[in-house]
Amino acid sequence: MASWQGNVALVFATAALGITLYNQFGASKPLNKPQPAKYDFSSVSGSVPLEDRENLVALHGYILDLETRINALEQSSPKIEPTLIAEQIDKVIEQREKERIAEATKRNPSVNWFRNLPDDYRQRIKADQHYANKSINDAFSALLNINNSDDDRLAAYGQLKMTLGMLRRDSR
Repeated sequence: MASWQGNVALVFATAALGITLYNQFGASKPLNKPQPAKYDFSSVSGSVPLEDRENLVALHGYILDLETRINALEQSSPKIEPTLIAEQIDKVIEQREKERIAEATKRNPSVNWFRNLPDDYRQRIKADQHYANKSINDAFSALLNINNSDDDRLAAYGQLKMTLGMLRRDSR
């Protein structure tokens, strides 16, 4: 019983190999845009009923119409430039960053001063004694100014505390 199953498997494998070779070498068609199929329905043998021939003609017309629509859509599709996409992405990122900063400032307005510090603030405070003294005096005067809002005075206190902490000075 095993030999007939092996023979059947061998026949199927041979048939599959034959079909693959035929499709690979015998029926190679260019893979460019599909061209509408041309079929002469007048040569359909008399064995096909007239109703089926009419249905085939109607389906063929429908297929040709669909192929025409697809080609028209492919030609009219908008081309999107990568630079335009990159610009839009940058705008969205910038807008979200602004919204995030606005939300953080709304939640805690006293830390807004921290965003306005220069990138090299820590190095300048430690290296330049004049800059450190000016920063401490500005923060101290803002802290003592009664005309400033509570948030501004709290921000000045935070800046003064941070600057003195960097310099390891006593805040008293």
